[in-house]
Amino acid sequence: MQLLKFIFSKVFVINLLIAIAFLIGSFFLVSKYLNNYTMHGESIEVPSFENYKVDQLDDVFNRAQLNYIINDSIYIKDKPSGAVIDQEPREGHFVKKGRKVYLTITSLNPPQTTVPNLVDRSLRQAEAMLVAYGLVLGEVTYEPDPCSNCVLKQQVAGVDIQSGMQLKKGSKIDLVLGKGLGDELVKIPYLYELDAENAKVNLRVNLLTLGYIEYDETVITAEDTANAIVYRQIPAYNENVTVNAGSLVNLFLTTDKNKVVDFAVDTTEFVFP
Repeated sequence: MQLLKFIFSKVFVINLLIAIAFLIGSFFLVSKYLNNYTMHGESIEVPSFENYKVDQLDDVFNRAQLNYIINDSIYIKDKPSGAVIDQEPREGHFVKKGRKVYLTITSLNPPQTTVPNLVDRSLRQAEAMLVAYGLVLGEVTYEPDPCSNCVLKQQVAGVDIQSGMQLKKGSKIDLVLGKGLGDELVKIPYLYELDAENAKVNLRVNLLTLGYIEYDETVITAEDTANAIVYRQIPAYNENVTVNAGSLVNLFLTTDKNKVVDFAVDTTEFVFP
């Protein structure tokens, strides 16, 4: 009985080992089959597409027997626009024919940014804001103005620009700052009968600063505003009086030419704002 048990137990062990060997062999055979099946045709090594331009990609990928998708673009100042700078899968990977390669290219146009309002800011504040908005501080010049080191104008290529405009990131913004009241003494110009624009030019030529403009009751429409003339100025014109360069001059405008005579003859009025 014991011998019978021994024989049966040995047969059981042998059968068990055979079964295990069969399972292991079957696993390797199935794995090899699946590997051969899924890897069928995957004999293409991905080349490097870096620096190829967009207009070259169709031809390059046809020859490589692959497809591509542009899924991102980045602006890089010193890189030519529309060039490949990254890819996935990477160079050297083996993939199937027709596999899609995802590309990142340099942007054709730099991103835009909003111009901040820099007027009345200090130079330090203005420079920090330019950096925050992706802009660059350009040339800094000074004009006589009571507000020393305050931004009076923000310009691009000599043209005044307004806050809220869209510019390319990296654009240079020139600033005109006030240098305070100068030691130079200048005469107050005769501004009567000039329209607002000509009066402003006259003030700049004479190193003076426009304070504020006030229109009387005769100025109603935009046409009235364009045709209005100076009938009063503070300080008033006086050929015997001088003021510091950069001083403020306030203007009062009207469309009634009779008002001009009343104030223009009165050259004794000399009131500072």
